[in-house]
Amino acid sequence: MAQALPNPSIFSATLDLDAHGKHFGHIRIPHSRDEAGLGDLMVPIVSIKHGDGPCILFLAGNHGDEFEGQIALRNVAHDLDADGVSGHVIIVPALNLPAVLNNSRCSPIDGKNMNRIFPGDRRGTVTEKIASYVYDELVQRADIVVDLHAGGTNLSCLCYAMMHRYPNPATSRAALDLMKAFAVPYGVVFDTEPDRDGMLDTAVEDLDKPFIAVELGGSGAVTPQSVAITARGVRNVLVHTGVVAGAIESGDVETEIIGVPTRGFVLADDHGIFEPFVDLGDVVDSDQVVGRMHSIHRPDRLPIDHHIKDGGVVIARRTTGLTTHGDYLFVVGVPLDPGF
Repeated sequence: MAQALPNPSIFSATLDLDAHGKHFGHIRIPHSRDEAGLGDLMVPIVSIKHGDGPCILFLAGNHGDEFEGQIALRNVAHDLDADGVSGHVIIVPALNLPAVLNNSRCSPIDGKNMNRIFPGDRRGTVTEKIASYVYDELVQRADIVVDLHAGGTNLSCLCYAMMHRYPNPATSRAALDLMKAFAVPYGVVFDTEPDRDGMLDTAVEDLDKPFIAVELGGSGAVTPQSVAITARGVRNVLVHTGVVAGAIESGDVETEIIGVPTRGFVLADDHGIFEPFVDLGDVVDSDQVVGRMHSIHRPDRLPIDHHIKDGGVVIARRTTGLTTHGDYLFVVGVPLDPGF
């Protein structure tokens, strides 16, 4: 019987992740296309390693139209001195590179949302291949993972960190401490979430490793304030974990821990143009009308009122007017004692 041939990884990186010092390079993802029958998609990666300490994986550009994290991580990559590091910092500033280049949430190559296909597929589409490398080579070696987001083109968010409750209370506490160290106004603990399958969050949490994601603005915009908050938060995580020396800079922010109940999501009841009545940071009451949907083709029809079922603070809202039935319009958080 013929012996099976070995099946080595089809991915590689242009840097050695085990090498000490600061190294800039790329993840090579084979990508054959009309313009290049043989070629690689080159996803940027930075490795900064020195001394003993934890391995922290920072990612941004999971969605290509979210920019604060991409900017902050590039600045950190240049500013961080390898000799001042005790541990290993891995930075992937443009995770879904095709989406970043296209200023879109999903990849223009295969139409896939990076944050719904983890742990990926090494024989799959381009997006699935990137996810497979990140999961197999980076997540597996990391002790802590931080994924930087914003609301993207059609959502705007308050600055908040978020985590899911772990079966292991000790890991939940570690993630909670990371959220507080990041020093944004709100820390959201999700017990349930509508669309968790394939998320990077879930893939890391299933390994019982501390993970936080951070939402840092949105509407496809970048502001000096949102970039500064992101940069401060990344540095705070490095200080909190002992990877760099220094003190946590809170900016006089004490993170309020909140939860988002199932009834905290407001979905569009129809296709049309949505008129919001409340904005980010507003406190809303139970059964309050938070906006209304106007029919595009039938101005004789009265607009449809949309209610919030449970009161709380508005932490995210849709910012584009044209809306399709089922789109999320508002996310409302309520005070929470996490209990771990």
